[in-house]
Amino acid sequence: TSTRSSAGIGFAVPVNMVRWVSRQLIEDGRVKRAWLGVGVRPIDARLARQFDIKIGSGAIVGQVMPESPAAKAGLTPQDIIQTFDGQSVNGPRKLQSIVERLEVGKSYPVKLLRGGKTQSLKVTVAEMPESPRLRPQRREQPRE
Repeated sequence: TSTRSSAGIGFAVPVNMVRWVSRQLIEDGRVKRAWLGVGVRPIDARLARQFDIKIGSGAIVGQVMPESPAAKAGLTPQDIIQTFDGQSVNGPRKLQSIVERLEVGKSYPVKLLRGGKTQSLKVTVAEMPESPRLRPQRREQPRE
């Protein structure tokens, strides 16, 4: 800029993200993101001690939304999601990045820890619902 206030600031969009978004826009005219319907937390030191696992070795389910893909598959609070579609989950962001790019309506394997035992489930992801809670909020501009 002329004031150089943004000098040295830049960002890059990964090419696979560009391809994924572009393909959907061309095929459907919109981007469809897959949705699981859980609230998860990272495995911190306290939770790692409580469940006798390593820090960052999954994402612990805090809540399961009613009628969500997770609820239909049988996920419950306190489940620790360790892998999703064969990919290791080391926290909430990783889980989100895996799930959001999956094909809507398709089933995927999930490995989780429940009550100290490893279990496997299949989850059929749905399209992320349009909800006022999930949409970015627009800020009203003050009228002059």
